[in-house]
This record gives sequence, C-alpha cells and structure tokens, in this order.
Amino acid sequence: MILKPTQRSALERGLAMAKAVEERLRFMEEISRVSPNYQERTQQMRERQRYLITLAETGLVADASTR
Repeated sequence: MILKPTQRSALERGLAMAKAVEERLRFMEEISRVSPNYQERTQQMRERQRYLITLAETGLVADASTR
C-alpha cells in the first residue's frame, strides 16, 4: 500500500468531484462557442478537470497495484 487511508479517500473524493462537473463543463463549452469571452476560462477549467482526473486515477491505480 502506497497511500494512507486518508490520502486514498481524498483522491477518491477529488475524482468524484472532477467527474461531477462534467455536465456543467459541457454547458460552458456550448456557451463559449457563441461567446468568445468564455473560451479561455472554459479551456482552463477543462484542463484542470483532466489533470485532476489523471492524478487521482493514477494514484488510485498505483495504490491498488501494491496491495
């Protein structure tokens, strides 16, 4: 086991939270198509979401592989 139970729990919560905003991000992407003011911010938010999902999934898989 690489992660402590609290660390694993934090990654699981982060992953769930990142996946929960998917619908909102899609909506923001639709708005950004007609409003260029939102394009950069929406892209940044999408990149943060992808980074968090990648980080959490990698950590959880690495932890699970050591059990």
